[in-house]
Amino acid sequence: MLSDLETWQKEGTIPAKDIEADKNKLNEYGLNRPKLKLKLIGSDRPPEILFGKDAALEGRMYVRFENSKETFLARQSVKKDIDKKAEEFRDKKLTDVTTAQVRRIAFKDACWRNGVREER
Repeated sequence: MLSDLETWQKEGTIPAKDIEADKNKLNEYGLNRPKLKLKLIGSDRPPEILFGKDAALEGRMYVRFENSKETFLARQSVKKDIDKKAEEFRDKKLTDVTTAQVRRIAFKDACWRNGVREER
């Protein structure tokens, strides 16, 4: 998620004067009372990011920084990352071994017969 946030770029800007001219714009963009906010903790962190509604352009949404009067159009990728559950970020592979590195596989399992554990 952090690498996605690092490469995230604005794809359009709605200037502050346009927002101030029509106070209803923030409500229209879903930024008057945003349902989703991202606040990073640490030094050199950006201001809180407010996520608005999806834009008419596919895969884009309205975004605003807490201390900015401008509104931006940006890709929805960061919002999609935030919506993921923690387990979706986990690597599900058991090992980094590739098929080209394997010459032979041997499976061992144990079974119980008459109360005694036997290796097969």
